[in-house]
Amino acid sequence: MRLRTKKTGFSLTELIVTMSVVVVLAGIGLPAVKQVINAFESASRVQDAVSAAMANARARALAQGIYTGIRFQRTARGDQYMVFIEQDDTGSAPADGFRPVIGKNPIRLPRRGMIMDMNLRTATGDPADSSYVPIDSDGLINMPEKVTDASTFCVIFSPAGKLVMHDVRIWEGAGDVFNIDTEVDAGNALMYVDDYPGLGLGEEVSRNHFVIVEKEKFNAAGQSERWSRYLQYLKPVYINPYTGELISN
Repeated sequence: MRLRTKKTGFSLTELIVTMSVVVVLAGIGLPAVKQVINAFESASRVQDAVSAAMANARARALAQGIYTGIRFQRTARGDQYMVFIEQDDTGSAPADGFRPVIGKNPIRLPRRGMIMDMNLRTATGDPADSSYVPIDSDGLINMPEKVTDASTFCVIFSPAGKLVMHDVRIWEGAGDVFNIDTEVDAGNALMYVDDYPGLGLGEEVSRNHFVIVEKEKFNAAGQSERWSRYLQYLKPVYINPYTGELISN
């Protein structure tokens, strides 16, 4: 007697129906995924990210008994990063020299936002000059190097955990996060050291406040009207000197 073998698997019709369902579900799900991604990249998340970093830096300053803080700086691609830094006590660094904290990776801020200290270094050509001028007109923020300058600054906590105004300079011994222009261009470093006054990169006094900038609105204002149409209306975010908490008006 010939036994019939039972066939298993899907018919062509079943496969077509299944694939159709998958395509429909994918079409429904992709917008939701994009919304989640956009939410994490929005300017509104910038303050949350900075607040967490401030708490971390202050805790390290207290634990290690060393000046510790956060460096904010944009890369050549325009992404702004937070880098945990500490005073360089190796003996070979200048008195104002700071370096990245070992084991702490740079943190990229959400791409739709950035923060600025609203100050520019004076154009003396000396990287060790810490003098600066406040941005209060369109002409002071109308060039790429000025945007780099305004979005490059540090916040520093003392060994006692108090916010302080301290001269800061990221120098050439800072390692592979910061380096000279040829190393940055070669992809061996993320950002330039403070040795390029023409780009606004040199010694600066650390800050105690900043503004949160929405890139879309900043770009929409136009290169020649960034201050008058947008920046002047932003409210500063201050840093509590005793707790490191952010205070918004």
